[in-house]
Amino acid sequence: MKYLVFILLFISCWSQKFDLEERLSLAKKIEFNKQYLNKGNIEQPKNTWIKIFEFDNFCAFYKTPFNKKEGTLRYVSKSGNKCQFDEKIKLEENISSLKFSLSAVDKVSLDLFLGGERRSYHLFNYRMPRKFSAFQNQLKKSYFDNVFISGGLEYLKDKVLKDGQLCHGVNIECKDVVANICDMCPSGSYEVVDFNCKQGGSKYCGVNKCGTKNQPACPRGYKVLDTKLPSLCFNGSPAGFCEPGLETFCNDDGILVCL
Repeated sequence: MKYLVFILLFISCWSQKFDLEERLSLAKKIEFNKQYLNKGNIEQPKNTWIKIFEFDNFCAFYKTPFNKKEGTLRYVSKSGNKCQFDEKIKLEENISSLKFSLSAVDKVSLDLFLGGERRSYHLFNYRMPRKFSAFQNQLKKSYFDNVFISGGLEYLKDKVLKDGQLCHGVNIECKDVVANICDMCPSGSYEVVDFNCKQGGSKYCGVNKCGTKNQPACPRGYKVLDTKLPSLCFNGSPAGFCEPGLETFCNDDGILVCL
């Protein structure tokens, strides 16, 4: 019993002494979640723990806000190369929004934006990786198969859309607000459930992961539904289906998702 009390006291003291600024300044190896780095507020997927970065023996997770519940920032320890999610070191709750970015002027800094608060941490031992843009080959001219392109392949980058970008948009009157340009999606496209239109709902670029958690619901056939409702996006809507154990919810963007 005495040993248990001692261990609990030791863990408690260690948690209280956790100084993020000090530990980041000494960290030599830091891995950032590039999906969210320098990308604005982290809002999707809703109600989900996302690892935003890890360094030395620690990992930082952020739980995205959902409905009226705000976000949570959680620091945990690592064992080997794995984050021990139950080994909580520090917890910050009621975070209205969070984004993080790297900046390099005189030195490299990690900037955390928690709501209206900005926290900057100097990374003295971290080296920014060199950036190379797509198709970059350091040459003035490039050859692609038998086609000669003056100035490289830069113009091709303007001809394709990014994953998650709207490639065909319809409104409640079933009129196209964005013409169908889904043939410009490099990873394909998928349809979402939003409005009750014969030509289907809006479409986005990317790999179709419909029906899984935090992803768009898989659309049902509109004739099967036999409904004249102009909008099919509402909590519990039968217009989309999900994996067992998940239900349909209408998110802030007016798209039916699985949660």
